[in-house]
Amino acid sequence: PDTRWNDAARLAVTQGLQARLGAGLHVELKLQDVIVPEASGKYRYVVSHVPLQLGLAQATAG
Repeated sequence: PDTRWNDAARLAVTQGLQARLGAGLHVELKLQDVIVPEASGKYRYVVSHVPLQLGLAQATAG
């Protein structure tokens, strides 16, 4: 990260996610020095701690 990553940038990311996914969305941003690639070589920029079954149940409820 450089000097562009500041409180205003964090707020913009949080508000953007909440605008798309709901105001009740809990967003926790963690600054990392390095993002280690997965075994596939791809980088995971977002880590969700929502159990898969819960996420699927909510996605299909309606």
